[in-house]
Amino acid sequence: MLILGLVCHHWYYATHRPKLRTHLKLMIKTKTGKTRAGFEKLKTWLESFEEDELKYLRHLSFVNFSNHLTKSFALLLECKFSLAHLEIMTSQMGNMTLWKKFVSTLCPKLASFTANGFTFSHKALNDLLQIETLTKLVIHDSGPVRSSIDWSLAKNLDHLDIYYSAQSPPLAGAEIELLKLKLPKLKFLQLANIVISERGIARELERAQRGEVELDGFPNLRFLSLRRSFITANNSVDALLFLIGKSDLIDTIDLQGCDRFDYSDLLVALGPLSGRPTLKTLDLTGIDARAGFCDFFRTNGMEVKLNDLTVSTNKTNLKSAELFEHFITSMILNNKYLKKLNISKTNIENVQLRRLLKCNKNLETINLTGCYGAPRGWRREVSRSEFETLRRLCKKK
Repeated sequence: MLILGLVCHHWYYATHRPKLRTHLKLMIKTKTGKTRAGFEKLKTWLESFEEDELKYLRHLSFVNFSNHLTKSFALLLECKFSLAHLEIMTSQMGNMTLWKKFVSTLCPKLASFTANGFTFSHKALNDLLQIETLTKLVIHDSGPVRSSIDWSLAKNLDHLDIYYSAQSPPLAGAEIELLKLKLPKLKFLQLANIVISERGIARELERAQRGEVELDGFPNLRFLSLRRSFITANNSVDALLFLIGKSDLIDTIDLQGCDRFDYSDLLVALGPLSGRPTLKTLDLTGIDARAGFCDFFRTNGMEVKLNDLTVSTNKTNLKSAELFEHFITSMILNNKYLKKLNISKTNIENVQLRRLLKCNKNLETINLTGCYGAPRGWRREVSRSEFETLRRLCKKK
């Protein structure tokens, strides 16, 4: 028992060394939706820490703090630590003075900030963007984000993820002004379900073409998602030209639900797919196929190294043969790189589907969800092992 007691004694002191306290996740649990009782317990616990007991803290997370975040910040300001990562979920911040003090005092070397369900003033982002060490910013269903924000303040930002699951009333009006998004070090950019303003982009592109200005673009960009975002100007191709005109290293483009674009716009902005050897994933769900579809997928015998392609759309004035015969011949036939193909909600018919199933031995899956030209029971994702069975059924149909 004496030895056991000594072991427990040494273990206690070993595990309570301040250097081990680098991560702290604070969460208020509640079954009724009321968080006051939980916060009072948390407050007592936070007040028990000595001034330098959390000096090695680098990762801090707040979850479900509701309107108690301000008081929590005030308590933590008495501690001495410098955060590298800050996460705030399902909370709200109203006192901007305290926010500014918290960021300047405890986050001078912050590398990443993540918000999910966090309601705050759009001015709070400016305080974060001015941190020189900030490289990652994730904002999901938080904000709102306003067009007045000057993103170019974040000179070292390489990951910007702004995502809204829906245009909810509290966050309505979230908007990004592209001209202010001058972040040449970006590698990851997602602007989902948000208004994208092209104000001034056309004029800037014209000036760059005349050699009056030099546009940095996004030369390091690997991932771009504009999923369900809304382009406010009529000439929507300008947004794509600005974002991917100089992004030669990009490997993923997600334009799902961007119905203001058509395939002619994509051809202007992206150029021929054979000229994008690094591009592996392309999601064009909902893109208008009434203009430029065949031209965009014309490869002229050149290799296209896409692994995952989605062309799901019901916006077309072409019949199945006009839409898919050229597409299959140019894009799918003997393409050794393509593994996944999604043509859901298209008007593909029996003859073209049968040819598609036979023309490429490297395809692993084909998504036929909502394709009423496919046999009943097969309007789903079909795997390679089912191709021959489906092809025989198409022949009988």
